[in-house]
Amino acid sequence: MNELTALPEIGSDEFWNIYDEFCTEELIGLSSGKSGNLCLKLQEVLRAGHSEIVKLARLGKGWRYPKAWLVLRGEHVMNMDGTHVFMTLEAGDVMTREFGWDRDVFVTHSPIMERVSGQFLGQQWPNAEKGLFLPLYDKATIMKAIRTKAERNLARALDKAEEEARDWQWY
Repeated sequence: MNELTALPEIGSDEFWNIYDEFCTEELIGLSSGKSGNLCLKLQEVLRAGHSEIVKLARLGKGWRYPKAWLVLRGEHVMNMDGTHVFMTLEAGDVMTREFGWDRDVFVTHSPIMERVSGQFLGQQWPNAEKGLFLPLYDKATIMKAIRTKAERNLARALDKAEEEARDWQWY
């Protein structure tokens, strides 16, 4: 059987079951580089149904449109000529985007980056592989993703500072 036919359709009950399980079980490990099977499966589903993700709604929960987007894997965003890296995204980064506005805000980057482009979701940069962004709808999940990424960033910063302290004999 073709692997693509085994994927659940975006918006189906099976899709939402995988989505819910990922947000409950795997989201916390994402920013530390632990991509589980659910994350990989979501990437495949989102790759196959890329044009549908911006229209995805879950009306039974009152989710009309995504409030934020979770980066599922690391990727370099290239400029349109493909000559240099415009931005680096890491797994676990969160981008907020107001529906109907071309304003993308990467709230887990430091400093927080606001891009007036609205083009990130289309992934139109050279060599982009679809399935990068997972829509997030509810505040609790969005805040959990931001906290998880922020804790990971802080831990990496402290580890790097300790390494520098040893290397340069600060104490």
